[in-house]
Amino acid sequence: MKTTPILPPPGPAAKSAAGFTRLELLVSLGVGALLGALALADLGAGGESARRLQCLDNLRRLIAASHLYAAENLDRLPHPTWGTVSGSSSSGPSGWAYATYLPDSGWIRSLNGRTDVSPQIPYLRAGQLWPFIRDDETFLCPEDVVTSLSGNFRSLWRQREVKVTSYMMNGAVISYGNLRYSGTSLPPGSSGRTHPLSHFAPAAFLFWEADPVNPFNFGAAGAQPREGLASRHGPGPGGTTWSTSSAAGAHVGCFDGSARYLTQKEFADEAGGIVGGNLFTPKALPNRAWCAPDSPSGGFPF
Repeated sequence: MKTTPILPPPGPAAKSAAGFTRLELLVSLGVGALLGALALADLGAGGESARRLQCLDNLRRLIAASHLYAAENLDRLPHPTWGTVSGSSSSGPSGWAYATYLPDSGWIRSLNGRTDVSPQIPYLRAGQLWPFIRDDETFLCPEDVVTSLSGNFRSLWRQREVKVTSYMMNGAVISYGNLRYSGTSLPPGSSGRTHPLSHFAPAAFLFWEADPVNPFNFGAAGAQPREGLASRHGPGPGGTTWSTSSAAGAHVGCFDGSARYLTQKEFADEAGGIVGGNLFTPKALPNRAWCAPDSPSGGFPF
């Protein structure tokens, strides 16, 4: 089976599918790093607003890096990862947040039961987006880091298998595992097939903050929308249950490079799933959450 070919870099005026030049994307990453440094100056004071700003900036940088990756790979997006982290070939192809296999270390392994992240850092730094970002903290929401230090969230953090990121890439990029040559049967170190960036609507969701209430959501760095959105931002309770009556929610990042806040209910209206004890079904398909380009329903329900 083929792996992703090594391609020559595009010229300085080459554009991504969203119309950004490579230079513009690099400037976006640089400005993002500066804004992040400014926001981090307030993090010591415990300002949720500063952490929220940093989280939004993280998502914008991840999207910009995804555009750069696509520009160097025939418009193909980075892989979301769609296997396990069990230390075996079931980990599947390497993806945006981490490599699944390193020649000197073998397959990536679960960190369930541990609080430290260090064993997965080498895999993070071999991931598909790392060359464009080169910063571990961009992959983690600072509010997620703060809330994971105490109370029930500390226990939930220990149960996560993947600890290098707070964010999930939409599995629509590989049609939720149904895109041919995108899955776990590829050789170690392979890059699984993905859809082109240009096949997605600009407003569709590429990334979102995963719901930490269910540690299963952190079994990889790719997700299907029904796994849910976090509730760590906004004026709502930010607790360990979803609420359809509060404004609790989190951030999503879109294919066009933008990032925004959504309540959990707003997300569930398109993603579906159980929220606050209520079952939600997407009102229309395809939509911003279910957006696999090769399916009339956007991939719902796979």
